[in-house]
Amino acid sequence: MPYQETSRISYISILPELSNRQKECLIALKKIQPANNLMLSRFIGIPINQITGRIFELRHKKLPLVRLHHVGACPISKETTRFYCIVSYVSDLME
Repeated sequence: MPYQETSRISYISILPELSNRQKECLIALKKIQPANNLMLSRFIGIPINQITGRIFELRHKKLPLVRLHHVGACPISKETTRFYCIVSYVSDLME
């Protein structure tokens, strides 16, 4: 089995294990990526401290589902922040 196919299978097996809040963050990120925590917080309508924890969890899984896209100025706060996006395999699976 090619490497790409085994990676795809691994990601498919992880998606059902996500908490509801993790899934909510992943779906929102798919819609507005690249996005930072403040943008996701406003988009979903939940406190930023709940977003920050879920994005951290999604970035640090055995098979990460979210990755750093770039560091730049936030369009809301104008502060320098990290922007995230979904790993390409996961993005393809969510379509």
